[in-house]
Amino acid sequence: MPRPALETLALGNATIPYLRVGQGHPLLFLQGFGVALQHYKPLFDALGARFEIFAPDLLRANRFRGQPGGVEDFSYLVSEFCARLHLDELGVVGHSLGGAVSFSLAAATPHLVRWLVGLNPALPIAFGPSGLLRRSLRKGARETIGREGLKAVWFANLFHPSFVYHGLRDLRTTTRIIQDISRLDYADLHIPQPALMVYGEDDELFHLSPFVQRQLHKTFERLTIKRLPGLNHDWPVFQPVRAALAIGTFHDACE
Repeated sequence: MPRPALETLALGNATIPYLRVGQGHPLLFLQGFGVALQHYKPLFDALGARFEIFAPDLLRANRFRGQPGGVEDFSYLVSEFCARLHLDELGVVGHSLGGAVSFSLAAATPHLVRWLVGLNPALPIAFGPSGLLRRSLRKGARETIGREGLKAVWFANLFHPSFVYHGLRDLRTTTRIIQDISRLDYADLHIPQPALMVYGEDDELFHLSPFVQRQLHKTFERLTIKRLPGLNHDWPVFQPVRAALAIGTFHDACE
């Protein structure tokens, strides 16, 4: 499969790098917070024979200067990105923060989204931004010294030098994003599109409790939840073939 081509798109004061790769049904992919797009390359490789993938690098929008500070801001930027590229009727896949952005996008601009898949999307939590940050740091440490080993060192989400540099350079924006994730509430959204949530049950950050699950079923008209025991929050990075199979199967069911 060809190496993904990195392109750029100017939107107002922001310059957004994005990957465009593959062929087939248009698919918008939204990354997780602290996860560089290159870490999803094995997933894009697995999807590229069936989908033309558009993946904006939201965390490098204008090199972290003036970038969105919350889910709704990210959603607006993505809708502008799609409008400039004349994209609509998309399959949308989001991991972690990208999952929350995809939900907001589907509710605010339903014409853009044909179906959506959330891969361990960010969910409502009760332990606040400090608890979210502590859990994120513990997760990164466990991945590095655990079964993923050197692969996780390369992945190095929150510990990646580039992420740390840009995050500290605009600490106010980084703090706003973490605070916004910690305040997530989907109760006011209405999402009519068919949706699949694939949830690794060993998620270190978000818990799909009965209360959250009831809220999600009120938010979505057509929601399917698939639980995967033994998988953590970042499983789509480490098990891309499994993630691609879930996405492809759901696409087939929606067509």
